[in-house]
Amino acid sequence: MNPRRSHRKSRLGCSECKKRHIKCDESRPSCLNCSRTERQCSFAGLTANIPVASPAPSSTSSQVRSDVEPDPIDVPPANMVQMDLMFHLFSSGGMGLAPVLPLTHTISPEQLVQQALGCDYLMNELLAFAARHLAIIKPDQRAFYLHQASCLQTHALSLFTRAQVKPSRDNCLQVAFFSWVLGNHLLSDLPTDDDHVDILSGFLHYLKVYRGLRVVVMGAWRFLLESEHRALFRQGETTAENLGTGAHTSKLISLVQDSLGLDDAEKAGCSEAIARIQWAFNIKDDMDPKTATEHYFTIAFSWPQLVSPEYLACVQKKRPEALLVLAHFAVVLSWCRNHWIFGSVGARLLESIMSALGPGWETWLQWPRENVQIG
Repeated sequence: MNPRRSHRKSRLGCSECKKRHIKCDESRPSCLNCSRTERQCSFAGLTANIPVASPAPSSTSSQVRSDVEPDPIDVPPANMVQMDLMFHLFSSGGMGLAPVLPLTHTISPEQLVQQALGCDYLMNELLAFAARHLAIIKPDQRAFYLHQASCLQTHALSLFTRAQVKPSRDNCLQVAFFSWVLGNHLLSDLPTDDDHVDILSGFLHYLKVYRGLRVVVMGAWRFLLESEHRALFRQGETTAENLGTGAHTSKLISLVQDSLGLDDAEKAGCSEAIARIQWAFNIKDDMDPKTATEHYFTIAFSWPQLVSPEYLACVQKKRPEALLVLAHFAVVLSWCRNHWIFGSVGARLLESIMSALGPGWETWLQWPRENVQIG
């Protein structure tokens, strides 16, 4: 057997050659061995600090750089998937956000991204929602984009939770935009395509999370009213005051008020929730369809955030009176069905409510059933 090939040790060789027990030629900025094997040579980061012999100073001599060149290995390559999502955010004219008045008439994708550049949770959610929209318009890549949307949304929620955001003048718009985009995203994630999934439970979870975001937004409200978009948020205050009365819900109001199972606070909460829905019904009767549709979107997103804690507690317990109120809200959702975020969520929600209530409530469900296209 031939003896192991010896090598000449070099005390000045790079650390990679010493580790591999091979002779180093000590060339800079990377020794020959490391260059051939595409290894990271320890000389690379030292080269800029090594004094370089130079001829006598002259008017044409250049000054040797003393700063250390950044190591390329420390800078990750561009994430092409996320670049794709960012491009879609800009090129899609709002990436399919529901046309909620007056938000989508006022806030541009550029303004959203400008706020997100200094806010990791907002940036992750913007990219997540862009992926969710791409899953709709590129059905052949649906699974891929849904995975991206889910992962980025999880990152966004985790970052938002860890940040323990305290509203201020500096972050109030970031908080408001995050709530708006996430609300769109959560609603679009409801499982309307799977007949075996209980969409009612999913919708109640959406209400709980979306309502929780409102608490944070309200903490930022006084700053929002002083922001560059203050007119927008003052208009939001007007929306919160929209209550209606009418024949569509008068019997339901009576049922709530006569209920023996609800206390006074719960009755008031259910009645207010009904009045907010009735306002949408009045719009349908009074406005032309195109103008009315934009208001339906606004009500569809504002109602979950405006209903009282007492009503939310009742509906989370699946009290019949609260579920009947939600069945009437499903009508408003169904009027938004031509937008991809909503789709069949109104019809599926009504079906799920009918199943949860069981027999005996058919009379109370007749009007919603007549106004929602089921099946």
